[in-house]
Amino acid sequence: MVTNTSVHYRLVSGSEELPLFAVDAQGQLSLARTLDRELRDSHVVAILAETDSSPPLTALAEVTLKVLDENDHAPEFESSPYRLTLAENVEEGTSILKVIAHDRDQGSNGEVRYAFGSDIGELANVFAVDAYTGWITTLVQLDKEQQSEFMFQVVATDNGSPKHFARTTVYIKLMDYNDNPPVFTNRHYLATVNEDALPGTVVVALDTKDRDVDLVSPVEFYITGGDPRSQFQIRQTGEVYVAKPLDRESVSNYVLDVTATDGKFIATTKVTIDILDANDNPPYCLRYRYREVLSEGIHAGSYVLTVLATDIDEEPNANLRFYLTGEGADHFSLDKAAGHLKTVRPLDREQQSKFQLTAHVQDRDKPGWECSSQLELLVSDLNDNAPRFSLDSYSATLPEDVQVGSLVTKVHATDRD
Repeated sequence: MVTNTSVHYRLVSGSEELPLFAVDAQGQLSLARTLDRELRDSHVVAILAETDSSPPLTALAEVTLKVLDENDHAPEFESSPYRLTLAENVEEGTSILKVIAHDRDQGSNGEVRYAFGSDIGELANVFAVDAYTGWITTLVQLDKEQQSEFMFQVVATDNGSPKHFARTTVYIKLMDYNDNPPVFTNRHYLATVNEDALPGTVVVALDTKDRDVDLVSPVEFYITGGDPRSQFQIRQTGEVYVAKPLDRESVSNYVLDVTATDGKFIATTKVTIDILDANDNPPYCLRYRYREVLSEGIHAGSYVLTVLATDIDEEPNANLRFYLTGEGADHFSLDKAAGHLKTVRPLDREQQSKFQLTAHVQDRDKPGWECSSQLELLVSDLNDNAPRFSLDSYSATLPEDVQVGSLVTKVHATDRD
């Protein structure tokens, strides 16, 4: 019997209120709402096919969709507008302001380039903007008496297709002549910080003074050298703080070059930061196995060997504790601090000819940190046992006419050596 059974399709996954996808009567999966890769970059859709027979027959298909990036976001400036007060006598070629724009897209779609707006006019001869970094630089000597304020636009364009852009306005106001530089209160700052200090921990606060009375120039601080991995940063309050986790075993000392500028003058100082050790490294055993041959005549208290271990932390965090385990460990002593192994009682090869021991090395403050070495101690024989007859006395009976050379009896002796 031939029947025409129709099949109905429906989604069994996803949001019921605002579904992203829809399936029609022919089983075609279509998009119901706009996708946003930045919110979710993949989707799993389950589709149920069901016949109208009785009982109904069903089949389930799972469709995995990966959302590819599209250039659907324009760059966004961190600030709009930017306002800057600048000393009129700033030297030409000085980087005065960095504009920053972010693009949420990926890859080339998120790469941002900077340029002046089309209304820049003659100011293109006064300022330049780095297309890659956004740093705005002076090209000529500024003069407040000729022009006291500047306003222009900077355009940030992404590298996608089609391209998106954003604009911000930069206001620059010149202030009168500043004829006294900032001066650090110390020529050289000394500071210490624990190597396990959390990011954000303030290490030292720098301070500057300026002889100008009526002219208050904001001072900006920069770390310009001595920290190639940017382990430290400096706030505009002059506080030097930890920016990334430190490791004294990699770098134990930093000498930072710090520059302070009030827009015209520059002051420099050095900041020496010593990294204090934290107990963050376990002990390390230098040898996995030791093998020694000992005479069984060795005296109690005799030196056998030294278990070698190290801890790259500094004292007292490098203090180690040694101890011994294994069958026959009571025949030996392992110095708790130095790892020297000695005998504590006479050895008898006839009782135990080999000792298989384990030397453990613990971090004294963190017993859970431990390494171990295997000790194989062989006892060599010493002639310390006399022969012993199998019987205390022997007796034999002989006829009187026994021939010369006849066997009378046999005696037997053994030696435990």
